[in-house]
Amino acid sequence: MLAAQGEIARSPGFDPGFDALFDLAAVSSVQMSAVKVRIVSDNTVFAPGIRRAFVTSNDAAYGLMRMLGALLDERGGEIEMFQDRAAAERWLDRR
Repeated sequence: MLAAQGEIARSPGFDPGFDALFDLAAVSSVQMSAVKVRIVSDNTVFAPGIRRAFVTSNDAAYGLMRMLGALLDERGGEIEMFQDRAAAERWLDRR
């Protein structure tokens, strides 16, 4: 996830104020500790207050993303979890 954050930040046209959708539907297993989740939240490349939607049906990924969401909520962002990508896209479009 830290590598993905760096890749996102280096992408041409990246705007830290854009809302974001993270599709983790293909994740079949998760090997990430709570400490690493905190490190990811501490190193976010996104501006405070943006909306982030996470899509997953994997229970372990869901739990870790909820933990990440709680940490990011402290920064004023809106974090929601979805099992359906279309529902996540609708939520992001509501702004």
